Amino acid sequence: MADLGYYFAVWQNYGVFTYILPFLLVFTIIFAVLEKTRIFGNEDNKPRTNINSVIALVIALIVVVNTRITEIMSNYLTNMALAIIIVMLFLLLFGLFGGSTEGFKGWPLGIFFLISLVVVFIALFSGPIGLDLPFRFSDTDKAGLFAIIAFVLIIGFVTKGSGSGAGTNTFAKEFFEGLRGKP
Repeated sequence: MADLGYYFAVWQNYGVFTYILPFLLVFTIIFAVLEKTRIFGNEDNKPRTNINSVIALVIALIVVVNTRITEIMSNYLTNMALAIIIVMLFLLLFGLFGGSTEGFKGWPLGIFFLISLVVVFIALFSGPIGLDLPFRFSDTDKAGLFAIIAFVLIIGFVTKGSGSGAGTNTFAKEFFEGLRGKP
């Protein structure tokens, strides 16, 4: 009996990962969006499924024909899956050490959103098949960029509350109370 790797190799030879899975993904997403938004109207108060399915089919076939797009999708989805796993492990460790995500709103949520945007950007533009940037960051460039971003964020957070008379530690107080789950 052959091992599981053999079957994956056979699927790879048949084009399951190159054509069938990207087709199913694009078709499903486009079809779901068209059904939910009802762009083409209603028929007896139901979405026009026949039109939505034909349009989703055409778009999915057009996408799958271009192998460069399917390679980019494969690379991006792989990177995003890894990023999601890392975030889930971070949240697991956070909860393990007594953190609460119930109060995860306000400033902590905003910071988490910004970090998520950075992760999406890195996943989109990294790897051998990712979208090509007209430049490459060296390690020195990355360190300098990180220092600039950290400097701007610190200055912004420190000076934010200075005009209201509430003190400059309003951000820190909201941030840590949010992490502890206090309202």
